[in-house]
Amino acid sequence: MGQRFASTGPIVGLLLIFIALAWLYNLSIPLGEGPDEPGHLAYGLFLVREHQLPVQRATQAESDVPGEGHQPPLAYLLTTPALAWLPPEQQHLALRANPDFIWAGGDEAAAFLHRPQTTWPEQAWAWRLARLASTLAGACTVLCTYLAARQLWPGKRSTPLLAAACVAFNPQFLFIAALVSNDTLLAALSAAVLWICLRVVRAAQPSRIGAFLLLGLLFGLALLTKQSALLLGPLILWAAWRNAGGDLRRMGRSSMAWGGTALLVAGGWYWRNQQLYGDPFAAALFRSHFASQPFAWGDPAAWSGGLSQLVGSFWARFGWMNIHPPDWALWFYWAIMGLALRGWLRPSRDPATQLWAGPLILLGMSAVWLLSFVATTGLVAWQGRLFFPAISAVGLVLAGGMARTRLGWGVAAIMLGMAIFMPYGVIGVGY
Repeated sequence: MGQRFASTGPIVGLLLIFIALAWLYNLSIPLGEGPDEPGHLAYGLFLVREHQLPVQRATQAESDVPGEGHQPPLAYLLTTPALAWLPPEQQHLALRANPDFIWAGGDEAAAFLHRPQTTWPEQAWAWRLARLASTLAGACTVLCTYLAARQLWPGKRSTPLLAAACVAFNPQFLFIAALVSNDTLLAALSAAVLWICLRVVRAAQPSRIGAFLLLGLLFGLALLTKQSALLLGPLILWAAWRNAGGDLRRMGRSSMAWGGTALLVAGGWYWRNQQLYGDPFAAALFRSHFASQPFAWGDPAAWSGGLSQLVGSFWARFGWMNIHPPDWALWFYWAIMGLALRGWLRPSRDPATQLWAGPLILLGMSAVWLLSFVATTGLVAWQGRLFFPAISAVGLVLAGGMARTRLGWGVAAIMLGMAIFMPYGVIGVGY
């Protein structure tokens, strides 16, 4: 009993800390004050109210769920238990836009008016409870990061826990995990896919077909969460190739298993898009609604600004990307990445070198997807949360580098302090 607690107690404790922190962020963030959160909640309310999937139209105002109705439905279905008890008159979004919001030409951080009469108290609490779906998905991301790290460092307990801590104590991840959003569910499913892929590759003999059926199920669920889940395909294909040991026939069977399962799970949604919009991804309609200022691909200043915004918002940029932490806080996160890089430059014998292709593929495909999103929508795409499908891989890379410097847990302790500071010292002050 004591030995089992010694092996599971630390990760259970870390998960409880993460959930407590996410609840603190939940209570600190005014309703609707996060990227697209009103649209995400409106989607869940629509499902509860209409018992059908939303349809998007040429103009946003005529769409069933303006802003987010193009998204696959899984994340919103998970919010419905928290919303279904609301009386019919409260199954509509009750928010009033703030005319003095900074992006509307004013000088206030809040996009909405948060006076007591602007929302029903019951809906306000249902909204905060609906946010817990993201929190639980965030906790699953932390757990799967730990399990993936155990495949890379099977003989160690400290480094896998450090990798999970790098995810759990990321203030931006905590912020998104405290909102109604589909980003954390995709992060959780991506982390689970990475973990299973590493297990499959690490196996001493070819895995049974059940492992690839599970990967297909996870891939299909991810495709029912966000279209960007397509970036997981090359990672699963790599796992099938490595597990088959060069046997193309075995690899073909594995690929048919995971590909066919994913098609069965998610194919209906994309077939529906084809029938409604003439395109399984409804790309033309999406571009007409969301395209912003084009990105200047040949301008070094544009790259500098975009990458700076990407890194800053990966760690700590709150509200509608308009509440910034102090400069010294961002320098701390840059220092973490520099410390990890310094650790990786030190020579080390890593018995799991061949497994690192998995996290690197996930990082690379996330970068490719992000750049394709920049090409589609312009400057608005430089947001760190759009890189969260690879946050587990980022945690692995950071922990692997910091573990070689012997400073990892000291840094993790400071990260925890920063995560506690942000709701009080940045988000609370901002509003």
